[in-house]
Amino acid sequence: MGVFDWLRGKPAATKTDNKTTRFFREKIAERVAAGDVIAIANAASALNGSGTMVFGMVPSHFPGREEVRNEVFEALRTMLPSMPHEQCLAVFDIVARGALPVDVTGRRERWDTERRALVADISTRLGALIETATAVQLVEACVSLRAQGNRVVVLGIEIPRFDSLREQLETRALDRLRALVPTLEGNAGRRVLFDIRNSNLDIHVGTRLAELAEQHRAHVEVALAAVSDEPRNPALDAALDSGDPAAFAVLADWLAERDHPRGALIALQLRAEIDRGLEPDVADHVAAHAFALLGELADYQTTEDHPEPERPAFVWQRGFIDSALLTIDDNVGRAAHSLVELLQLLLAHGSARRLRELRLGVNATHDAGLAELVAILGAHRPQLRKLVLGEFTREQAEISWFIVGPTAGVAVAGAARAGRARRRHRARRDRA
Repeated sequence: MGVFDWLRGKPAATKTDNKTTRFFREKIAERVAAGDVIAIANAASALNGSGTMVFGMVPSHFPGREEVRNEVFEALRTMLPSMPHEQCLAVFDIVARGALPVDVTGRRERWDTERRALVADISTRLGALIETATAVQLVEACVSLRAQGNRVVVLGIEIPRFDSLREQLETRALDRLRALVPTLEGNAGRRVLFDIRNSNLDIHVGTRLAELAEQHRAHVEVALAAVSDEPRNPALDAALDSGDPAAFAVLADWLAERDHPRGALIALQLRAEIDRGLEPDVADHVAAHAFALLGELADYQTTEDHPEPERPAFVWQRGFIDSALLTIDDNVGRAAHSLVELLQLLLAHGSARRLRELRLGVNATHDAGLAELVAILGAHRPQLRKLVLGEFTREQAEISWFIVGPTAGVAVAGAARAGRARRRHRARRDRA
């Protein structure tokens, strides 16, 4: 209040106070306290006539609007000098589009200087990491650099949304990844190549995939030949068909004398039938001797058909696999083996010689179908009591597109017709 106003007896100016002005002032105070310069700039633009919404409300005329406008502009000018780096571009754009009466020249100059220094620092640090990163890390880096977020983390370094910087870094990561593609080996290398292809990265992987596929086929042939290393006693095996625990105990002793872990597993599970407290010991034994008991299947003790929770692939009873679930969903994981190979390995392995229940689910994508799996079952003729074609989770509705294939050669528990094998969810039968 000026001295002349006092002499004239004029009251001091007071702020307009009503429900609307209180709402806006509370919101301004909240955004200022949060350091949200973008929200304040948007509010200033809307109250200046260049926007449509202020804090979720349409700023129609209301008593005190001009006062609120002046207050939000004052807040914006106060916050500009210390505005966080990541908000600068958005605020500069809002000010320019709305032709707001706010001078951002000084802050822009400082931002340009900070930006150049930040870009140089990130380029140096991340460039060094790219040169030493693994192929898996490089794939993840390329995918992250394509993300649309204001900030992404690449190889442990946070990168703001500077499109030109991200493009440069992605180019360096892709060049490095291209150099690594010919050196990728084994199943781990195949997984990386699948990830490159499915991430739509600009890298040709077909040649290397074909080379590794040929190596993999040779490896599977060796694995199939190696599954017969377990000592066998046909007479003791035949005695198991009676279901008598004593017959299993005799086989357990015979295998234990020959240092095969199946002997201890049979003995443990026989005891666990009486004392359920031993079940953790059974699981520990299988884990400790996974390769001897499962061979190549040791890496597939849980399914990849759904990321959470994973489903157990094998149920053990008296030392042998009683029930098996095989499914490979190419949309979830990158399995080292195809479902066809897994079925071949399972049926050839000694652990599955008393297999009673088999469930076959998704075979990679729906284009793969189930016909080849059914043909393998017809060739091996396992003595199953239950066969499920089309075991799937709710997210895998495309199982309804699968071709099952001819099932005439598959027998289930001595059934005369393989057509009695259970088919789920409209899995179509190929009658060709």
